[in-house]
Amino acid sequence: MKSLSYIGPILERVTAENNVIKTRPDGGDYVNVPVIVAPIRDSSGSAIPDIGFVDITGIFDLADLMTSNRRLLARCVIAPGPLKTRSR
Repeated sequence: MKSLSYIGPILERVTAENNVIKTRPDGGDYVNVPVIVAPIRDSSGSAIPDIGFVDITGIFDLADLMTSNRRLLARCVIAPGPLKTRSR
């Protein structure tokens, strides 16, 4: 299984600024890939770890998406299956 540990300039910036950032990084593993990174805050509101998502909805060029698909999948942690919901 791929490691869930990752650090990069956007994650570091989110921790320092304690704000959500939506961007396309200029460098690193996710260069030019739309990402959304948000801080997880403790009870006092301070940023502790961050959580980041690859924003595939931000990639409008389908041809570029198809070309990048293999690279994106190699870097993403994919959930093992659908989320279970409770029946009413």
